[in-house]
Amino acid sequence: MPLSAHYDRKKLTILLAASFGFMALSLLLSQTDDPYIFATAQVTFLFFLGLTIFVLARFVERREILRIDENGVFDRRIIDKTIPWSEVERLRAIGKGKMRFISVTATRPTTEYITSGFKRKMMKVNEFIGFHAIGINANSINVSFDQMQTAFAAFGPEIEKADAKKDEEKSGE
Repeated sequence: MPLSAHYDRKKLTILLAASFGFMALSLLLSQTDDPYIFATAQVTFLFFLGLTIFVLARFVERREILRIDENGVFDRRIIDKTIPWSEVERLRAIGKGKMRFISVTATRPTTEYITSGFKRKMMKVNEFIGFHAIGINANSINVSFDQMQTAFAAFGPEIEKADAKKDEEKSGE
């Protein structure tokens, strides 16, 4: 059965509430004579203001975010074009700490599925810190990781289980 996901407003509301809370706390902390606390509070406020704007932008997003069907896999958060199953070389279920995601390895260069300059930069950052270029997770969307895995299993190649210790050692090199 095809899987289609959108942003989960309940998850986004929790993020937004936490962001507002930290912004309020940083404003309270900025009411001090200590210049270091004041500077830290200001930087914290600006960080959470940016997070708030980021989350609000996702609130108004109505388009499909993730689609896994007979045509391939598409995740608007990471790529701009659908990766057809004929071009999916490997799927791996990976866990890093509490984060779980499916790594998609394509036969063509990942950049061929990304038109956005920002997404290309984020892909390079992900690779640099030890994550995979295309790692699809269930964060902030209205489906679970298990539902994603079921959809991948229904349409894509077999999902390999990653060796967590080997992945951690590799990312630590």
